[in-house]
Amino acid sequence: MHRLRGCLLLIAVIGLAASVFVALSTFLPGAPVVSTSIVFVLVPLALLLNLRSAWVWAHLRRLDGTRLRGLSRLPGVPRLATRACGAWFVLAATVAFIAITETKGQPTAVRGRYYLNEHGSYTRVSHTAYLHAQMLELRISSLIASVFFAFAVLANLPSVGRALGEVPKSAGWRTTRWWFCLAWIALGYGIVATLAWGPGAGLVWILGGVAMMVASRRVSPLP
Repeated sequence: MHRLRGCLLLIAVIGLAASVFVALSTFLPGAPVVSTSIVFVLVPLALLLNLRSAWVWAHLRRLDGTRLRGLSRLPGVPRLATRACGAWFVLAATVAFIAITETKGQPTAVRGRYYLNEHGSYTRVSHTAYLHAQMLELRISSLIASVFFAFAVLANLPSVGRALGEVPKSAGWRTTRWWFCLAWIALGYGIVATLAWGPGAGLVWILGGVAMMVASRRVSPLP
């Protein structure tokens, strides 16, 4: 399980860096400079990683014997890391909220014409307004993904893994079976994303699914 946890930590760090980069790119002149289809990779991947994060926090609370402690007081969780994660959550939530207040609808392009779709009501806008709406949409999505990636990094730190080693065998997770199921979910999403939005949106998921299938056959039954 040590190798799998290291792999998940690497994916979470790369995802966090990519999400922050995308969010920062929306403040550059001429934004968006990154394709908005990248959110179809970042957001689902961040949510998928946090399926394990939820399990980690539940088991750490079981080790601690209480449900009321904060993350920084749980076994193996560095206090500085939780404070940094909390600070980023507040900053990301604030910036995303401001962007949401500026959003006037989902950008839609039809036959060279640009619209903002607000609950089924289409308003024709200029190309500049269309790009601005795309930029806001990309900023919000990337910031949300970055928060989930940050929690995934926290859940897969080596110190947390050492704390999880204290979990008794009777409380062990059937890792191989669960990760094999998650691998098929990733493969399925990758195939659908490839058919719907092209190889750029689905290739990462297909490769990730294959990697999880390989990893699921190499891990032990303990977390």
